[in-house]
Amino acid sequence: MFPFMTGEDGVVRVNDNDLTQYANILMVDNTRVGFSHTLDPTYMVTDYDMLAEELYAALTQFFLLFPDVKRSVYIGGTSAAAFKIPPLGEMILRRNRTVVDLSGVIIGDGFVDLETDVSKVGDYMYNFGLIEKAVARNTSNTLEALHATSKAGNSELTTYYFIAGISDEINKRIGFKNMDQQDIMQAFRFHDHWLDFIELPEIRAKLHVGQLPYTVIYGPAEKFFGIYLGKRPKDRLEYILNKRIPLLKYHGQYDGILTYQSSIATLYNLDWYGQNCLRTKQFRRSQVWVSGQLFGYIRRCFGLWEVLAIQSPHVVQLKKPKALWLMAYRFMKNTTSQGSAPHGFDSHRGRNLF
Repeated sequence: MFPFMTGEDGVVRVNDNDLTQYANILMVDNTRVGFSHTLDPTYMVTDYDMLAEELYAALTQFFLLFPDVKRSVYIGGTSAAAFKIPPLGEMILRRNRTVVDLSGVIIGDGFVDLETDVSKVGDYMYNFGLIEKAVARNTSNTLEALHATSKAGNSELTTYYFIAGISDEINKRIGFKNMDQQDIMQAFRFHDHWLDFIELPEIRAKLHVGQLPYTVIYGPAEKFFGIYLGKRPKDRLEYILNKRIPLLKYHGQYDGILTYQSSIATLYNLDWYGQNCLRTKQFRRSQVWVSGQLFGYIRRCFGLWEVLAIQSPHVVQLKKPKALWLMAYRFMKNTTSQGSAPHGFDSHRGRNLF
């Protein structure tokens, strides 16, 4: 996604793809992830509304500092980051859209409604031959308990059933640790050469970060947001869709955390104005070919773009970045009214992706 990237040789190169040529991209980390930090070491976001307030404040302040890039905004998140997108989108729409002009939402392999998001994981693992039928049946029983606690509004117990009763149970059966069942073909791994590059003294100096530690995962925040997986951003996403904001929802075929079947179950469970279209012939698959290779399949209804990336893991961009960003570019270009770019900017850089 970044305009620049590093290779194993440590050399920085331009990441020249359709998306970086078309949009300005702003990345926002969780608290204490990357080089982000707070003056108060005890400070941490504690609920969805607070999370949305923080992100909204960051966006509005960014546009005050850089007014030349203020234009149509697309917000997006992958995996657990996706559940932060509906609260932010809802807040933007309830506030002043002249400050942040929300034009679309992008969710990749993302949590929307935990109850349906994991509803097919047992069957998925069984069909791949990774667990026995009895384990898949036990997973179904756990899902019933998860359903009951979710309906009762007990988010902590709901998340417990997901982590201990489903994820951990499957992991010990298939030989992975933590959440690594996410990719049947290859386990998720961080790009060590990028971490090596960012820690170089000359790079730290240019980033003006001093001796701040570079953090990939901050334990307390991970635990807190793990609990919040049991809460529901579903209603907020429905609000966004019913305000006619377009949604691109993409998914990796080999995702074992949020299986594609579960993701589709969540999609059909959303209450929005285009729901009936999902059950018509209009919502049929078309092939997506990129550079002579089959990338996946797309279905469209009203403002919804649903994409399945074949032979891709939980984080699609790790496997097929160029093809995925081409899809994002097409989505943005087709869902934003075309106009002249502001002075000083090329016309192909007329949008922002947050």
